[in-house]
Amino acid sequence: FCSFFYSPADVESLFPKKRTKMPADGRSENGITALSNGQSRANGKAPSKVHSTNSKNEEIEQKVGAYYDSQDAAIFYGKLWGGESLHIGVYPGHSVGQLCDVETVRTASRTADELLTHEALETLHKLHPVTSLQEKGKKIYRVADMGAGLGAFGRKLCHRSKSVSVDCFELSSRQNEVNKERNTAAGLEDRIRVFEKSYTDVGEVKEEDKYHLVVSQDAFLHCVEKEAIVSEIARITREGAFVVFTDIMQTVGVRLDEMEGIYSRLHLKEMGSAAQYIHLFGLHGFELLSFRSMPEHVGTHYASVRHLLASEGPSLGVSDGFVGSVCDSLDMWTDAVRSGNITWGRFVFRKKNLEE
Repeated sequence: FCSFFYSPADVESLFPKKRTKMPADGRSENGITALSNGQSRANGKAPSKVHSTNSKNEEIEQKVGAYYDSQDAAIFYGKLWGGESLHIGVYPGHSVGQLCDVETVRTASRTADELLTHEALETLHKLHPVTSLQEKGKKIYRVADMGAGLGAFGRKLCHRSKSVSVDCFELSSRQNEVNKERNTAAGLEDRIRVFEKSYTDVGEVKEEDKYHLVVSQDAFLHCVEKEAIVSEIARITREGAFVVFTDIMQTVGVRLDEMEGIYSRLHLKEMGSAAQYIHLFGLHGFELLSFRSMPEHVGTHYASVRHLLASEGPSLGVSDGFVGSVCDSLDMWTDAVRSGNITWGRFVFRKKNLEE
């Protein structure tokens, strides 16, 4: 499908021109790099775990959880968005903003799951599994899905490989219950665990239980503190672990005055960017393996689900207030794509070993 691929050597173009170029080791000339929370990293040592104390972030998490727990949202995402795949879909051969029917949207969402599953399996095969006491000494790979929604990715990954176990972290109680029910129906309740936790603080993870792989699909945009996400991933992963995720981000040339409506609806002052993620993961000892920018799929997906919600939502029992509010929001998103203010992309990072 149409996309733009960036190797690590190409990512300089993602940063604003006024940004000071960092040396390859991630440090400034004096050996100290300031972090977004006011801490610093000296002599190349990884930053310590920073738990989010931002009350604004906690407030947003509560609002996000309540939104996805609502009956309106359950109908919208379950019937019109992507079934159990609640993220941006991939639309090969479609023009930007082209309207698609429900089945095409679901197929596109499943295609995105397929791409992530393939990427996940490719990365896991480069690592060494650990012995699972829960599975009678079986060698397994441990995977964390941050913002797991209904858990479609975890089930697909477990069906593809008998050597993985998945922990799902999701704020929505409703979605967690559905996830558990579907895991049981699929016979995967012993390999997939579901936690009602924020991905910025998943709780205690013992050294032997640290993850080989962390994945996420379009969930990080809701978080105020991107530093809190990255520091938590660094805390719960083992050396050599991989991080594969997609997210919706603002572009380098974003016109902030045109984004006020989106920021307001997300309860944010700004969104993350590719440059910010690359910078933060670098500070925490990760190297970028690839980044793929795919803004064309956001426009097609949002335009399609907006059309479906307006035309079919009321007959499915979605309230008029929800239809109006979400359609207005989706109009803003599609306008932002056309204006070049936002993009959607997939990252692959690897956590360096201590000796690297």
